[in-house]
This record gives sequence, C-alpha cells and structure tokens, in this order.
Amino acid sequence: IDYNVVTPESNLNSDVLWLQMSHYAEQAQNQFAELEASNERMKILTASMEKIVKNLQEGYAYLSKASEKTNKRLYLLFEE
Repeated sequence: IDYNVVTPESNLNSDVLWLQMSHYAEQAQNQFAELEASNERMKILTASMEKIVKNLQEGYAYLSKASEKTNKRLYLLFEE
C-alpha cells in the first residue's frame, strides 16, 4: 500500500476515522461535564453532612450538660 497516493477510498476511511474521533471527543467532553457536576453535588452533600455532624455534636453537648444538672438535682434531692 502506498500511503502517499490519495484515493477516494482512503479519503472515505479518513473521513470515517475523523467522525469517530470527533464522536469520542464529544463523549469525553460530556463525561467530563457530568463528572464536574457530580463533583459539585458531592461538595454540597459534604457540606450538608458537616452541618449535620456539627448539629449532632452540639445536641450531644447540650444533653450531656442537662443530664449532669439533672443528676446533681437528684443527688441533692436524695441527700436531704
């Protein structure tokens, strides 16, 4: 095969290859865009989870204090 000779068939093969490459490039761009969108959703989800954890920690601290106060009151009550 002489690759220097351009035939209608070699032109067609070249066009087909070019179309395939364009298609793959477009698919890759779409997948990258989906990945970026997914990454943004994960950032939002992570921030929400961090808020939930913070609220749970604050709630636990509050309940611990309340429990301590209740225990002290009960202790004083039974001391009398």
